[in-house]
Amino acid sequence: MKVLERISTGISDAKDYFELIKLCVNAPIREGMDIETMRKKIRILDAFSCEDHEVILEENDFVTVKESVMSMKWPTIHKSLIDFSDYILSL
Repeated sequence: MKVLERISTGISDAKDYFELIKLCVNAPIREGMDIETMRKKIRILDAFSCEDHEVILEENDFVTVKESVMSMKWPTIHKSLIDFSDYILSL
């Protein structure tokens, strides 16, 4: 189990880490995705759509979050994005 915290980003388009996680998980995949991957990602998106300060994920769901964050291609340079990826890697 992994506990992820809602941390502010300082980015106008994504106010906190939960918003960034949802952006990464929901990013288009060039080769598309199968139904099981879609189900997994929807479960993760639903978990981060809460108003809670923390989200607890099963290890396999966290692996999906980590892979999504680390493969994300960002359209801008921002120190908060580096801090965010460092946070995910530290868990």
